[in-house]
Amino acid sequence: MILTKRFTTSLSVVLLATVVACARAPESPPTSAPAPTTAAASAPTSAPTTVSVPAAAAPTAAAGTGAAGSAPTSAATASTTTAGAATPATAAATGAANAVGGEIVVGKDQEAPGLDPAKNPAQAATRVFDLMYSRLTRLDPQMRAQPDLATNWDISSDGKTYTFHLRQGVKFHNGHELTSADVKYTYERIINPDTASIAQSFFAPIDHIDAPDPYTVVIVLKEANTPFLVNTAATWAGIVAKEVVDANNGDLNKVDAGSGPFILQEWTPDTQTVLVRNPNYYVPGQPAADKITFLIMPDENARIAALRTGNIQFTVLSAAGYDTLKSDTSVKAVEGPTLSYAYLGMNVARPPFDKPQVREAISYAVDRNEIINSVFRGHARPTGPVPSAMTDWAIDLGQFDTYTPNLDKAKQLMSDAGVSNVKTTMIAMSTLSYQVDAAQVIRAQLLKIGIDAEVQPQEVGVYVDNWKKKNMDLMVGGNGSGTNPDRAVCFFFCTDGSANVWNYSNSSVDSDGAEGRTATDQAQAKSVYTDAQKQIVDDAPNLFLANQDQFLAYSPKLNNFTMMPDENWQGLITASVQ
Repeated sequence: MILTKRFTTSLSVVLLATVVACARAPESPPTSAPAPTTAAASAPTSAPTTVSVPAAAAPTAAAGTGAAGSAPTSAATASTTTAGAATPATAAATGAANAVGGEIVVGKDQEAPGLDPAKNPAQAATRVFDLMYSRLTRLDPQMRAQPDLATNWDISSDGKTYTFHLRQGVKFHNGHELTSADVKYTYERIINPDTASIAQSFFAPIDHIDAPDPYTVVIVLKEANTPFLVNTAATWAGIVAKEVVDANNGDLNKVDAGSGPFILQEWTPDTQTVLVRNPNYYVPGQPAADKITFLIMPDENARIAALRTGNIQFTVLSAAGYDTLKSDTSVKAVEGPTLSYAYLGMNVARPPFDKPQVREAISYAVDRNEIINSVFRGHARPTGPVPSAMTDWAIDLGQFDTYTPNLDKAKQLMSDAGVSNVKTTMIAMSTLSYQVDAAQVIRAQLLKIGIDAEVQPQEVGVYVDNWKKKNMDLMVGGNGSGTNPDRAVCFFFCTDGSANVWNYSNSSVDSDGAEGRTATDQAQAKSVYTDAQKQIVDDAPNLFLANQDQFLAYSPKLNNFTMMPDENWQGLITASVQ
C-alpha cells in the first residue's frame, strides 16, 4: 500500500478553509433538515488534501446535511482525510465486509484525568470518551454536523425550536434502551450549575426541553442561536444513562454511561485503558476493530520505538517526532491542519497581570516567530483568537503592533505601570513537550523586561485542576477553537464563557458575542466577531502564539483511519489492523 500526501503551498488552502463550512456565518436557519443526501452531495468544490490508504465502504445517505452549520459551496477544502473512508457520522452500508476485528494498540502521550463527558476539557480525556458516547449529531471531516443519535431534525422559522428525531432501538452499554428522556436528562445535567460542565455555556441558551414521545426531543431556545446545532456534536454533549449517573453519585469519571461504538472494559490509571467493541452499535459494520488498548507512554522516543517494532499501531507525535519519522518508510507519519492554537494565558485578577500595560508589555516582549520556529519547527503560523485555519473569520494580524517584538516599548510600558523585578510562575502540562518548550522560550524572553516566570511543569490532572480553579499566574496551554467563531470568542473570553478561566470581562466582547450568535447576515456576523477579536488581542488576557499542525504516525497495517481537524480520534471507529 502506498501512502500519498498532497499538501498545497497556499496558506489559505492548507489551513483548512473548509472548516469555515460549519463556522460559516450565521445564516437564517432552514425550517427543516433536508431530505437525506449522500455525503458526496455536500462535497466541496475543490479537491481535499488527502492521505490515501485503502478505502472503506461507501457511506450511505445522511440526513440533516444542510441544517445550520453546513458547508458553503464556495469554501475551499483542505482537510486531511483518508480518501474514500466513511465518516462515523454516516452509516457504512457494506461496512460489515470491512469489519476485520482485531486489536489496535495506541501509544497515548497522556493519561485522562477522568472520563465524564460533561466535565473533562483535557484532550487526553476527550480522545477516549469520544469513542464511548453517542451524541445527537457528530462532526464529519469537514466539521459539519451529521446525524448520530438524531436521524434528522426540524428547525422552526424563528430559529428557536429544534425538533430531533431519534434512532429507535439504540441501547446503552448497560443494555437499557436510549430514549428522548435520556437526551432531556443529559442536557439538563449539562446546564445545571451544580454539574460544573465544561459545556454549560454552549447550552445556556436552552429555555426548556420536551420529550413528547420516546423518539422525539424538542429543545426550545431563549433566542435564536446559530452555533447551537453544531454544538450538539461537541464531545462534551455525549448522552448519558441516568441510572448510571445516579448509581455513581453523579460521578462518571471512572465508569461508562454511554451508547457509543466502544465499551469501557478496563481503566488502570497511568498504565492502560481498554475499550471493546459494542456489539449493539447502531451503525452497520462499525466499529471495525474488536478492541482498542491505549497504553500510557509519555516518552515520545519510546512511542516511536514501539511503533517501529510493531508493539503499537498508532500514536501522536510532536513536530520534532514528525520530522524524525516523515522519511521512515516502515511507518506512516502524517501532518494535517488543526483548529487549535497554543497560548500564553494570564490571570487578570492577579497582580501585576491585572494591569493592561503589563499584559501589553508581555505581548511586545514575546517573539511568536521564535516559538513557531524553535518549538513547532516551522509547522505552525501566527494566529489570533480565531485560528488562521478558519480563513473566513480569522483577523488580519498585521494591524497589531504587539505581534512585532519591541523590547524598548515593552520596557516603557512596564515603567508606565510602575512594575519591575516581577517574580512569578508559569505552569505548563508536563506531558506535552511543546508547552514546556514554549514556556522555557517565553521565560527567556520575559527576563529581558524584568519578569522572572519560573516554569512549573505539572501532571495533567494537577494542571487541569488548576485550570478549572483559575489557580495560575501565567499558563502555557492549547485551545481548540471549535467549528464556529462564537466558540473561539465567547467560550474562552465572554464573561460567562465556560472556559474563561482568566477572570477576564469586557462588556463589548460580551455584546459582540450576543449579536453574533443571533445574526442572520454573514457580513454582520463577520463585523462583530472581528471587533471582539480586536478587543481581546488588545486586552491580552491571552497571547495567541501559534496555530500548529497535528502529527500522527501509524503502522502500514492500519486501514481506514480519518484524521480530524479537531484532533480527536473518532477515525479509530472505522480503523482496523490487517
